[in-house]
Amino acid sequence: MKARNAILAALACSLFAAAGARAADYPVRPVRIVIGFTPGGTPDITARLIGVKLSESLGQQIVVDNRPGAGGTIGAKLRALGISCTKRVAAIPDIPTLAESALPGFSYGTWSGILAPVKTPRVIISKLHAEITRILALPDIQQKMTALGVEPDPTTPAGFDKLIAEQVAMMAKLARAAGIQPQ
Repeated sequence: MKARNAILAALACSLFAAAGARAADYPVRPVRIVIGFTPGGTPDITARLIGVKLSESLGQQIVVDNRPGAGGTIGAKLRALGISCTKRVAAIPDIPTLAESALPGFSYGTWSGILAPVKTPRVIISKLHAEITRILALPDIQQKMTALGVEPDPTTPAGFDKLIAEQVAMMAKLARAAGIQPQ
C-alpha cells in the first residue's frame, strides 16, 4: 500500500511539474467557490469554513457564491449534454432530453408529491387535490418554482397512485438486474 501511494505521488508530481510555475503564482485574484445550494446549509457552511482558512494560506480573498436551484444543477453548470426527464425543461430549453440526443426511450425524472394517510376519506383527498392544484397554477408560485428548475405537473390522485406503482416496479426491476436483494 505504501509503495503504491509513493508511485501515485511520484506520478502526480511528474504530471504536474510543467504546470508548477503557473500554480506557484495562483491565485492572482479572488477565488470564487460556487455552491449550488442556499446559504446556511451544510455545503455553504463547509465552504465558508474552508474558505476562511484557504484565504489565510493563499493570501487571496475567497468568495462563497451561492447559486441555488434545480437541485444544485445551476451552481454546478458544467455543459449539460441532456436531461433525464421525458420533456425539455422551460428553464433550460436548449438542453435536449437524453431520449432525444442519445438514448431513445430513456426517461428518469424526479417528482414530488403530497401524501396522506391511507385511511383518509376520498372526499378530503379530493378537496386537498383541488386546492393544491389551484395553488400550483398561481403565477407567483409558478414563477418561484420555475426559478428553482421545477415545473409543476399535477395529476389526479389516481394518476399519482399509478405513478408511484410504476416507480416501485421500475426500481424493483433495476434492483433485480443489479442483483440487489431486499433486506
